[in-house]
Amino acid sequence: TTTRSGAAYTATWTSNWIQIDQERKRRAVVHAIRFLTSLDDDNQFQATVTLKGVTHTFLGDTAFLLVAPGGSTTALLYHVGGSSSVSGIDLELDDAGGALPGAVVAGTYAPAQSGAVTDFQTGSVPGPDAPAAPYGAALFAHNGAGPNGSWKLYVQDDFVGDFGAVASGWELHL
Repeated sequence: TTTRSGAAYTATWTSNWIQIDQERKRRAVVHAIRFLTSLDDDNQFQATVTLKGVTHTFLGDTAFLLVAPGGSTTALLYHVGGSSSVSGIDLELDDAGGALPGAVVAGTYAPAQSGAVTDFQTGSVPGPDAPAAPYGAALFAHNGAGPNGSWKLYVQDDFVGDFGAVASGWELHL
């Protein structure tokens, strides 16, 4: 669903939850949002992403990669959040957000990565169709990238024994 409020657009994916578990490690766990806006491809915009209803028993095991229609990327969250578990929280990712705390609670945070972000095509990755590294560390990487088309969210759990979901889908705001 794409909605417009003033000059901003919001696209929401809400059909089913996104399961996060290690058994899906080598498969693409991709959920796409199709954006059709009146924004020009060279338009400068402030992108934010909201992950709704995030639950995971060890958030630091997870990785989330956003890919724009033109191929620009942002590693939204990559092995951050430590050993904390989360249950049903909404995480808004915004370049202007605060630093992600060790014990994560619902809120607005800047994209965050811990250590080198490995290639999402090999090793601890969410699937063979993800673009190759390097990946952007901020949502600003999508400015001028062209908002129209399919935006993809890749989700990964890198270790056995933990599980979770993005139970209420995700939103992209431009």
